[in-house]
Amino acid sequence: HHVVNMPAATTVNPYQLCYVNSSGKLAPADADAAATMPALYMAKTQGYTNQMMDVWKAGSQITNGSWTWATKGAMLYVSGTAGGITDVAPTSGQYKQCVGIVLDTTVIEFKPDLTTTQVS
Repeated sequence: HHVVNMPAATTVNPYQLCYVNSSGKLAPADADAAATMPALYMAKTQGYTNQMMDVWKAGSQITNGSWTWATKGAMLYVSGTAGGITDVAPTSGQYKQCVGIVLDTTVIEFKPDLTTTQVS
């Protein structure tokens, strides 16, 4: 199954990308800092500090009615907004991690690559 239950380090909203912090808890991933990468999960349910939450792991097809992806097959990345996902590659100084591809306007294949490189 592609959903697991993990503890949250802080508030995490559904569909936010999460990394595992040094306490083994989930927090929103952010391309602006190496310490908040790599994204490993996407939140399925709301997370609250020190409470368990459901997350999708790699290999999940995820649908979100509020997504409006324009290009099928586009690569998806961790964004510079905490927890965000974007089809725009990171810019200079940010950390680049591909986390999946667009399948349809509201559907992605979630498959995070654990390789994270700083964009020069």
